[in-house]
Amino acid sequence: TDTINPVPIGVISISPSSSSKNTVSPSSVVYNYTIYNRGASADTISLSATSSQGWPVSLSTPTIYVNANSSATFTVTVTVNGISVGTIDTTTITAISGSNPSNTATATAVTTVSNPITIAPNNTASGGKGSSVYYNHTVQNNTSIAQDVSLSIISFSGSCTGWTAAIYKSDKVTQITTPITLDPYGSAGDLDKDIVVKVNIPA
Repeated sequence: TDTINPVPIGVISISPSSSSKNTVSPSSVVYNYTIYNRGASADTISLSATSSQGWPVSLSTPTIYVNANSSATFTVTVTVNGISVGTIDTTTITAISGSNPSNTATATAVTTVSNPITIAPNNTASGGKGSSVYYNHTVQNNTSIAQDVSLSIISFSGSCTGWTAAIYKSDKVTQITTPITLDPYGSAGDLDKDIVVKVNIPA
């Protein structure tokens, strides 16, 4: 014997449950969310957002109507102004079902204030004479618009001479000799931000 229970009224959720971006100051960072109504009837859901740093936060709408077993999208905008590099804010988004206020959902938007362009990490390795060493780096654009970034080897330090280096795409084959275009906010889908530096050790 199977017992089938209906989905309770007002069951809601937010996706993604957490989102994070780097940005510069001043700027405004926009986060995109989808809210789901899992219930068997339509629901008017109330939305609110609170910044842990007390930064200005705005929602694309304070309430959102979602049909039964359906979804709708909304945005959260976090404003950063006069904030020092390295500061991290966690904005908490709360949704409350209008059909059943005891049912709620939350999500977070984590904003880190960074320099406009960052490259990480610092790497250390060793290699034998006449060999090559490869270093993986990520070059990230933390602004709200795409940026053309030039990459170059500035200098070597140390007592020996004859060291050379080149910068390649992540395939370690395609050398980078012209500016690369980086997507806004360090987009995870940006194929150009992962680079490899090849250092040739003299004999």
